[in-house]
Amino acid sequence: MAKLSRRYATAFFELAVERGLLKLALIQVQSIKTIFEDEKIYRFIVYPGIPKKEKCKIIEGFYADLFGDESIAELKSLIALLIEKNRETIIKNVLEDFLVMANKFLGEVKVVITSAAPMNVKTEAQLKNALSLKIGKHVLVGTEINQDLLGGVYVSAEDFIIDGSVKGGLNELKDFIINKKSGGNEQPLHNQEGLLS
Repeated sequence: MAKLSRRYATAFFELAVERGLLKLALIQVQSIKTIFEDEKIYRFIVYPGIPKKEKCKIIEGFYADLFGDESIAELKSLIALLIEKNRETIIKNVLEDFLVMANKFLGEVKVVITSAAPMNVKTEAQLKNALSLKIGKHVLVGTEINQDLLGGVYVSAEDFIIDGSVKGGLNELKDFIINKKSGGNEQPLHNQEGLLS
């Protein structure tokens, strides 16, 4: 099974490199993999009693929601092919094997996303996609829960921080008010990276 998944992953990896799509493919595979990590979605896709057309329709919906017109046709074709050949159970392995290959080729960035409450799978996938596009590399995402944030998210990596939390915004507003009272002219910097606006 491992050899089979690597064979599909290798074919897709070589195609992505050949067509200059590797960075975009990396971002999209990472987001799609997050979708397949949802237990309910995974069980739906691998259940043999569900028609293949229904499975493909669900996947098409995720592509449209996550990537719109920028979705890679080759990635959709890969997953459709695995479904057609009754190999749904190796889809996650194929995506993981591809990420390992692409990561070795392009490099990676480790990112921690802290939120006040657990994110749903779609929100997490969209955030990973946005981070990958911003950084231009594959992001290895860890998630943490911190109720002190009140809402929003706090993103930290090796060389940058994006504070999109409610607590961060309140702290910046407080600093801004204090600064105004003391006659300063600084402007609030909340969400200055612009990723989450």
